[in-house]
Amino acid sequence: MSGAAAWLPLDWSSICPCRPSDDPERSIDRRGSFTCAYIPNLFVNWVINYLECAQVTPNPPNLPAYERLWIMLKVLIAEDDLMIADMSEDVLVEQGYEVCGIGRTVAQAVTLGRRHLPDLAIIDMRLADGGRGSEVAAQLVDLERLGILYVTGNISSVDPENSRGHGCLAKPYLFSDLVRGLEIVSELIDTGKASPPFPGGFKLLHQATVDPLDAAHG
Repeated sequence: MSGAAAWLPLDWSSICPCRPSDDPERSIDRRGSFTCAYIPNLFVNWVINYLECAQVTPNPPNLPAYERLWIMLKVLIAEDDLMIADMSEDVLVEQGYEVCGIGRTVAQAVTLGRRHLPDLAIIDMRLADGGRGSEVAAQLVDLERLGILYVTGNISSVDPENSRGHGCLAKPYLFSDLVRGLEIVSELIDTGKASPPFPGGFKLLHQATVDPLDAAHG
């Protein structure tokens, strides 16, 4: 199947008894994957064929996750260490994401972001040629629903008030923590809240609020 991010408006009331308004976790998982057990396989195959053959919107409108059907979330990686970037790409692809590009410099990352309109971005705070990851975020500010996860060896260098982003993960990190960090950022984009558990070395930035009910039980 093509990895292009796409969406399809759904009439849940006519095709699915477990509508997201009743039980969102049952029909859309944290990455927006299609998981509803009530939808026949025939319908799923029809959707896949439709999205592969039709002209679909490459970047969805500002709709919450339960109102669109995601095929893949596109991730931009801004990282000057190509070994880390390549390993991150492999892990993300295994987890069902599409990596739309790897940029080592601010200019490369911004160009990729404007070309591919990613849903999420993993941005190292120190890029090649002396660039700062926050410059990438600032230049992609027109992508209003871009979820940004910074990664850095010095987490104290990330200024929550001046760094447009949603979360920050300290290096070195486990790749499972990187994936979890993206899940949290994706949730923040859709709901404005973050649900624990949080990975070690992860920090929320100023736009984010922790869901108090989840925090109390986390």
